[in-house]
Amino acid sequence: MSTSAFRFEVPRGHRAELAWISDVVFRDRLGIEVSLEEVERPDFRLVNADKHLTLANEYFGQRADGSEPPIPAHVDTSWKPPMPELRNRLVSDSVPVLFGNGGFQLHSENGGRLDLDVIGSAFFMLSRTEETLPGDRDAHERFPSHASLAGNRGFLARPIVDEYIEILWAAIARIWPTLKRRQARFRQSLSHDIDSPSYYAFMPWATSLRRAAGDCVKRRQPARAASELRLRFRSRRELQAGDPYNTFDWIMDQSERLGQRSVFYVVCGRGHERFDPAYDVGHPAIRALLRHISRRGHSIGLHGSYLAFDSESRLKAEAARLAAVCAEEGIDVGPLRCRMHYLRWRTPASMHALVAAGIRADATLSFADSAGFRCGTCKGYQAFDPVTATALDLRIEPLIAMESSVIDQRYMGMGITNAAAETLVSLKDACRSVDGEFSLLWHNTQLVDDSQRSLYKAVING
Repeated sequence: MSTSAFRFEVPRGHRAELAWISDVVFRDRLGIEVSLEEVERPDFRLVNADKHLTLANEYFGQRADGSEPPIPAHVDTSWKPPMPELRNRLVSDSVPVLFGNGGFQLHSENGGRLDLDVIGSAFFMLSRTEETLPGDRDAHERFPSHASLAGNRGFLARPIVDEYIEILWAAIARIWPTLKRRQARFRQSLSHDIDSPSYYAFMPWATSLRRAAGDCVKRRQPARAASELRLRFRSRRELQAGDPYNTFDWIMDQSERLGQRSVFYVVCGRGHERFDPAYDVGHPAIRALLRHISRRGHSIGLHGSYLAFDSESRLKAEAARLAAVCAEEGIDVGPLRCRMHYLRWRTPASMHALVAAGIRADATLSFADSAGFRCGTCKGYQAFDPVTATALDLRIEPLIAMESSVIDQRYMGMGITNAAAETLVSLKDACRSVDGEFSLLWHNTQLVDDSQRSLYKAVING
């Protein structure tokens, strides 16, 4: 059947927000074209010919007076959607209900009602509205997982928006059984932030000499001192095979065995002496590395520096620097993508900085302190500023897991263990259940020994 005749009736007010989220839910995710129509009604209604589906409207209903976005005081986790076709499309049989209530009823052959507020819940999660409110921030000014609804209500480990859209589709298919949806396929996306490309190359000579002296005098290992100084000297033009952080060929080998290509994010600015990497993208060894990555068919992106996450001027300069170096080396980076250093992010300032810098996609959005679905989804979507109610020319590509979030003691603290592997693979399985994208960040510096490499392979091959 044709999808052009669908009409989506919405209450008056919040037109820009509803236009954006209805595009994401219906057009982008399901492939259903809808025309938005404001009417005098309290809920939403999807209409085609003489059939309709009514949808709950709790979130926007509570904001009718222009008040602050509501945060649910309680999230019911016990609703089991009655559609058996969802059995393999959800992370578990029961789903958390953010806004609205659990319930689906068919009134007749011509209509039904879904009491789950799919539209409002999807807007709340995807727009990151909760991150615009006053609240906790960590030492790096990041919004922590425990301050989020997903984190403190226990559903961070599931792509709740994607699951809601599956429930919505099941309801739609009951009323319009001949309607076809847009199909997606599960995929895995591997990326690597280059914070420390070399253990030796960019260390100040004074530091190298002090370490060499310590090897000779304190540790009585003069051969080691000579080897490290030799590697430091030889790294003037290119990274050396004996450098423990030079794991780039091994990383690309693993991706290529899976028929995939990795994305390597490179830092192009240093505004903070302590937290930004010491290397310069124009250094001959870094240029050689970028050429090598490009020759092997892998991609290069911008790793926004520590102070660039909400600075239009810094991000513009860093994007221009990367573009210039790559052009000089004959590297085509294509539409530029970015990930912020330390996963720093501020809604909506970071999005505007990215747009101003001409960056087309960003892969920052995961919580540093806990892996999972910060945006409630494992699928990319158009960015939206919830403060000014403006859709932006930027694609958000959610990051599902950073290895440090799971491994490091300061975060989830699982170490290099089976528990860490199980946690990461369970997130991957959650993405698989909704035909989403498992986006994994693994630093080159965390692939130095056999145990780290075994963990990485267990996850990407799982």
